[in-house]
Amino acid sequence: MRKLLISDIHANLPALETVLDAATPYDAVLNLGDIVGYGAYPKEVCSPVRKLGGIVVRGSRDRACSGSMHFGEYRNLSWLASYAAGWTQGVLTKENAELLANLRRGPVRAITRKMQCVHWAPSNEDTYIFLESDAWAALYGNRARVVSAAVHIGRFAGPRIG
Repeated sequence: MRKLLISDIHANLPALETVLDAATPYDAVLNLGDIVGYGAYPKEVCSPVRKLGGIVVRGSRDRACSGSMHFGEYRNLSWLASYAAGWTQGVLTKENAELLANLRRGPVRAITRKMQCVHWAPSNEDTYIFLESDAWAALYGNRARVVSAAVHIGRFAGPRIG
């Protein structure tokens, strides 16, 4: 079974279209979240993501931009992330905001019981992993044999399967 693994679209429609055009045929989609946030096309990326289906894990930007964070949690965002979340909330349609708000929180079991999909840390979608040692601890600290996680550190920039 061939899987298309995507992550961190961040409302970049041209990049998403390029990836989908270049993808070899696949049987299943694993989307590790952050569909929106920062990019110029939050409304527009929701439609192809909805059509792709598959397993979609909620990312930290999806939660912030859908308006499903509690008021006090916005204080934990950087000024840029907070500004981008506010702008995105104003641009999204009600249906798109609901799509993002209702995405499954990771970890999500995928295809087999021994595979997990998460946005960042398996324990919490909002937990940043800054150190390589933390990434390895998160990967090895659970029962899944394969963990698909979008990690943003050092040489692990991008999705990592390990």
